[in-house]
Amino acid sequence: MSNEKEGLSRREFIRTSAGWVSVASLGSAAASPMMKTLSGVRIAPDSPLPLITAAAEISQKKSLPVRRAATEQPIASGEIVLALGSDAAAHLRDIGQLETAGQEWELVRQLPAGGILITGATARNVCRAALAWLENPAGEEDRLSVFRFAERFTMWDNALNQWYRFSTGFDREAHIRQIVLTGHTGVEINRYADPGGYHVLHRKFPYDSYAWYMSYAPALDAFVESSLTQGIYPPEELAVNLADVFEIAKKDIITNS
Repeated sequence: MSNEKEGLSRREFIRTSAGWVSVASLGSAAASPMMKTLSGVRIAPDSPLPLITAAAEISQKKSLPVRRAATEQPIASGEIVLALGSDAAAHLRDIGQLETAGQEWELVRQLPAGGILITGATARNVCRAALAWLENPAGEEDRLSVFRFAERFTMWDNALNQWYRFSTGFDREAHIRQIVLTGHTGVEINRYADPGGYHVLHRKFPYDSYAWYMSYAPALDAFVESSLTQGIYPPEELAVNLADVFEIAKKDIITNS
């Protein structure tokens, strides 16, 4: 669902219509110069955690310094500025159209002076756009994304929570990162921490007609005990499952905040 003529992103959930043609011109690369060298990253002194996280990752992977200063100031050649839409309007006046429309949006724009502006409706949008640019600069520069839906969740993820969750070489954190970069805002993280033991472990109930149900994103009773489920699961089994959920939830919140 894309329109290359208007400069819109190839990402899913994008809104393309005649009413957005003028706004979409923000994504046009026609007037953007070739930037030779990156010089640093700038974020506002009061930047929220998602912008700080994105700036730190760009800094680490590109070996660039991070500077805390007002993002409304002019952007120098080679400088990368991460800013919320309300602050970025000083650099692109048409951003006001996006802000007043009330839609969720993201924009990576190479400016005439040679700097890069990464902005969006929320801190989460700025962070996602920045990390997407870091992974694929050529694919993300001069692209505008306007999302159709406020929240976008994945469901029934076989690799993340089900049969293939302990496949050789599977990296759960990297998998969630890719989900975030495609524009999703939430994932299911309730998996059974036992690496494949459901083939034997869950046969502890001889008359259970479906002993492998735990391989399909287990319910709350596999993590905490209640008066209804007291004594069914060994306490150490619940503790391991709960710790596993807490571990990935913290990483997911940071990645997707």
